[in-house]
Amino acid sequence: MSERGLKAVLVVGLIAPLVWETLLLFTGNAGADPGKHAVHFLGQTSIWLLLLTMTATPLRVFLGARWLLRSRRWLGVSSFMYALVHLLAYVVFILGFDFAFLTEEIAKRPYITAGMASLALMLPLAITSNNWSVRLLGRRWRLLHKLIFPAVIAGVIHVWWQARSDIGFALLLAALFIVLLALRSEMVQRLRT
Repeated sequence: MSERGLKAVLVVGLIAPLVWETLLLFTGNAGADPGKHAVHFLGQTSIWLLLLTMTATPLRVFLGARWLLRSRRWLGVSSFMYALVHLLAYVVFILGFDFAFLTEEIAKRPYITAGMASLALMLPLAITSNNWSVRLLGRRWRLLHKLIFPAVIAGVIHVWWQARSDIGFALLLAALFIVLLALRSEMVQRLRT
């Protein structure tokens, strides 16, 4: 498949979860609490995309998948956009635009603070995911984009603290993050020798 074809598949793949969730909401098939379903689905999509973004470099090194490396920025920006829509869905469906209640929720539920921290860490990554920023920032661009690591950690903590008793999904995310860190460490060792 050509690079243009791969990009088209990637764009469709990145938009598909949002289209799917919108269809579920409008057809009444999003469960007993559609708003809560949307909030969770969008958040989970964001964290999956963030982890997928982290796989780009190891896959390039170990499998030669250069096309994924070239699409890494799209994955990261899409992760940020899903996190932003996740927050918007939370404000609309859970808070009902009651921002006074948000202060109370933040004090009562620390997982919201962890989620906001993840989103805040992703913001400079999304803003600088363009060729102009790469040229402007030079070596500092790579250093800045290491914020993906604390962003994932804050995202996993967000999921973990929210899970209460069913922490299986949070454990899966944490395990995948650790595996990705180990792969990156192995990759660095290979490149040094």
